[in-house]
Amino acid sequence: MTTKTSDKIKGFTVGAITIVISATIPFASVSIVSQIANLAYQMSLENLYYSTEWYYKYEGVIPVSEKKVAYVYEDSARKTLLKGPITTIRTP
Repeated sequence: MTTKTSDKIKGFTVGAITIVISATIPFASVSIVSQIANLAYQMSLENLYYSTEWYYKYEGVIPVSEKKVAYVYEDSARKTLLKGPITTIRTP
């Protein structure tokens, strides 16, 4: 499954951009989120665009692990990658 979202960030401080990104990609590490926020702030971007790919591994019908891969783009066409991939894997 793939999800695509965006956030208007123009005029936000680095701290506020960090909060917005953390809400959109809650599984990302603090250092990666801070790097993205700094880049977005320095570039005076109006929006950040996200794509998240979700992968699941099943045993029968029960999901036993989950992998999320997120990308952050500076354009709505999602052609110019700002940062990514941000990958997390969760197993019970």
